[in-house]
Amino acid sequence: MAQANGLGLNAVGCDVSAFNVLLCRVKTSRHDLARARREVVDILENVRNRKRAQVHEDRGERGCSWMEGLEDRGDDRSGNVGR
Repeated sequence: MAQANGLGLNAVGCDVSAFNVLLCRVKTSRHDLARARREVVDILENVRNRKRAQVHEDRGERGCSWMEGLEDRGDDRSGNVGR
């Protein structure tokens, strides 16, 4: 189905797997890319904000930067693993 859609061909198909049907619908539907981008950016911002809040809560401090919290915890993204 997805290949036929990509080639501009008509196709009909069925599948017993609900997950595969969902994948096919996602692959063959038209999407609003601007809306999808806004939603992804919003999700990433929410994750960053929650991570910052968690770092502050774990350290029992307020007002430190997010990266300082990661560096002090020895997070592997800070380059200070195993501190």
